[in-house]
Amino acid sequence: MSQGISATLDLIKNRLEAISPKTDAHQSFVVIGDRSGLTAQLDQRNGSTRICEIEITGYPADAGETGITGLRTAQAQILVRYDVPFQVGYLQTMMSEDQNSIIVSMRSPDYDSVNTGLKNIIVSQGIAQPILDDTGEPVAYLLTIPLQLLFKES
Repeated sequence: MSQGISATLDLIKNRLEAISPKTDAHQSFVVIGDRSGLTAQLDQRNGSTRICEIEITGYPADAGETGITGLRTAQAQILVRYDVPFQVGYLQTMMSEDQNSIIVSMRSPDYDSVNTGLKNIIVSQGIAQPILDDTGEPVAYLLTIPLQLLFKES
């Protein structure tokens, strides 16, 4: 495996799919749109909870002041879909617990840097936004969790 952004995204995918949710534990995280082929868009997947995508939102840039470190920084985000349950408090609790689990998983220091090149992930606060149907009613929510990545490209 070569070091860099692709290996880093694969590590993030594997860590997401390894999380055991606290609430509604029978619906685990499943990453789609993982660069392996064409899939349906996240906002068009009805009946899906914890279906995720990982998107690059800021392309790699040199992370060293002198440009000789070989380190790169990039921005990505994790998008997690939650269908609207009957009880809104349940949904808010589930998203809060999942955000915390994602922080813990991404901050675990074993990044397998020799193979991935990943040095650090900074997880920012997530934002939940509704996915609306044709009548303007929310049918699901999308939790967006920004990530700052520090990695070595080889």
